[in-house]
Amino acid sequence: MSPIRIDHPENHGLPAVALSRFFDMIEKNNLLVNSFMLLQEGRITARMWRAPYRPESLFV
Repeated sequence: MSPIRIDHPENHGLPAVALSRFFDMIEKNNLLVNSFMLLQEGRITARMWRAPYRPESLFV
């Protein structure tokens, strides 16, 4: 199985500043988001994790 490719959000019509504002709003509103990944056209264009979560964590 090949890994999912990573790309820039701008290559898919999404300004990075819009993502930054989105993540800021998650923090500002204390939303319980432990991790987030955005796939566009089969490529990862945004991702984040909050401690203690990390990309290597197993989800059961």
